[in-house]
Amino acid sequence: MQTGYCDNVDEINRHIRQIAQTLVAGAKGVYEGFLAKDGQKLEAIRCELGRVSLKCSALDNAMVKILAFGGLRAQRIREIVGYLKMTNEFIDTADTLRSYAKHNKALIEAGIGLERAETPLKTLHQNAVRALEEIAQMTDLSQDEERFERRYLTVKVEENKGDDLYAVAQKEIAGVLGQKEPQHYMRAMKLARKLERVSDRAEAVARLLLYIKSGGELRSF
Repeated sequence: MQTGYCDNVDEINRHIRQIAQTLVAGAKGVYEGFLAKDGQKLEAIRCELGRVSLKCSALDNAMVKILAFGGLRAQRIREIVGYLKMTNEFIDTADTLRSYAKHNKALIEAGIGLERAETPLKTLHQNAVRALEEIAQMTDLSQDEERFERRYLTVKVEENKGDDLYAVAQKEIAGVLGQKEPQHYMRAMKLARKLERVSDRAEAVARLLLYIKSGGELRSF
């Protein structure tokens, strides 16, 4: 009986890994859309990321059923609990990227140039992508704990950098738009904030994965 339950939890992990890869692809896609000023690409990515919520809801239902049947070892229960919290973070990340795509597309269609703020925005994009790539790698629970913790520290560094990069982007965007075009200024500020939030969400997922891998107090995650 235990073997069957383990197979189910392993299947959950496979889906978690797939969703993490979807988020990586989404972050890369919105970056490409930003660089190319391609509103159609941004809209396509926004639609694709809209499926993440449905996938996570289906996964949550499957995990609740696994827990309801019982018979799991403590380590496997910890894994399921961590995944249940993680799907919320995945949904938030997908929604953040979708909102970013929406606002970026609106700026492109309005012909608003952000050339002066392009460097910090590029760096924020790259920061978000790296953080998501690391958590996607962390979903492979078979790697040794030393490598696992190194990946977590990398995500933590990217999250801390995101705060500083947002401050730089905020200053540059103010210099480009300031109070002259308040509507577009607010949209541009949302771009930077959304990207900064992606690395925040990635760090939260990394902490949950560390909890799944190594244990500890859940409230600290």
